[in-house]
Amino acid sequence: MGKLLYSPDKQTVENAEITTFMHFFAEKNGLDLNNYHDFHRASLTHKGQFWDNLREFYGVIGDFSGPALDVGSHMKFDQYFPEARLNYAENLLAPFADADDMLVFSSERQNYRKLDAATVRNHVTALASYMRDNDICKGDRVAAVMPNMPETVTTMLAATSLGAVWASCSPDFGVESIIDRFGQIRPKIVIICDQYRYNGKMIDLSKHIAALQERMTEVKKFIIVPFEEELNSEVKTTDKIASYLDIITQNQGTQLKFTPVGFRDPLF
Repeated sequence: MGKLLYSPDKQTVENAEITTFMHFFAEKNGLDLNNYHDFHRASLTHKGQFWDNLREFYGVIGDFSGPALDVGSHMKFDQYFPEARLNYAENLLAPFADADDMLVFSSERQNYRKLDAATVRNHVTALASYMRDNDICKGDRVAAVMPNMPETVTTMLAATSLGAVWASCSPDFGVESIIDRFGQIRPKIVIICDQYRYNGKMIDLSKHIAALQERMTEVKKFIIVPFEEELNSEVKTTDKIASYLDIITQNQGTQLKFTPVGFRDPLF
């Protein structure tokens, strides 16, 4: 048997969130649970109650009036929350007060940015309005060629707020690899950054954008996100290519509406 590397002290265990939930779960179901092993065992013998109580404990927003579990002939055929309706973006946005820092970003050049929840909601609302105006609805696919940056999150939240399915890949993919990946799902909208920084160098994606526009003819709109403050001068907006910044500016005053989807509906 290997050497034990760490064991939490009694106070740490008592203060842990999993312990708080264990007591909540025990009280809800009239169980006597004294440790993690009791809790784990009960989560398997009370599967439906466990996940329904977890949903309640964390305040997941949605319609959960149906059963928590539809037991199948085998565990792999079990269906959790088969009648539930909820929205992923709504649940991610809900816990944050407007002044809370929601997204924090720093690139190789340390261009540090913070977006509070009010700003994130503003961007998501504007983007969702633009996507809705371009016929994005439940089950449609929205794809992104983006690095890890705040606009990747806001465009994802906008798409999923409408019940759309989100897919993404890194901007260091070549044109053929992007087409191979996204050709399988046929997205209606593609979000792509104008450039990105890697190993101290700024990589221009203007040729990628032109090639994707020419070859991905089923895409209705391309949304171009500036990696830095202003859009790369090599990228030109057209009827089919829209600027992220213009979308935010031109879609103010709209209301964010969340489309509820099934618990088993595709998301990513």
